[in-house]
Amino acid sequence: MESTSCQEVPVVSFIGWSGSGKTTFLEQVVRCLSLEGLRVGVLKHHGHITTVDVKGKDTWRYEQAGANPVVVSSAAEYSIIRKVDKEKSLSELAALIADESDIIVTEGFRQQARYIVEFRRKEHNNQQIYSLDQIIALVCDDEEARTAARAADIPTFTPDDAAAMALFLKDWRP
Repeated sequence: MESTSCQEVPVVSFIGWSGSGKTTFLEQVVRCLSLEGLRVGVLKHHGHITTVDVKGKDTWRYEQAGANPVVVSSAAEYSIIRKVDKEKSLSELAALIADESDIIVTEGFRQQARYIVEFRRKEHNNQQIYSLDQIIALVCDDEEARTAARAADIPTFTPDDAAAMALFLKDWRP
């Protein structure tokens, strides 16, 4: 996959109830896609109004002194911490990393998600979040829900089949 603009980079949001295992599943999907040679960008929504910086650390202290942005850099990575007046939208964040990504997967962004993979577990809150016509795939261990999705021509995956999900996403286009 070659990407030249944000519009061409697929942005797929994994949506599910907290504690259902979607982070573990998505981590495995990212690993599989990376092993396929894809550059995978990840956007994780943090639903709480807190800082991602660590109170008391140098970067936090610089921000407290009035710096904005603050950049921390090493030989292995860098991070830019910016204070904002309002939360960035999913599309704004995707645009920031689109040039470096063949696919962008998100966890969360429920209100802004356009292409949705719904993740559900039978033993966890198995309540449906989206109607089947709003999702591109279902990851679920409930055979009744999977049967209903397949009847609606929605691809289904089990929570232990991240490799199949990765192959689906590798070839999927909006």
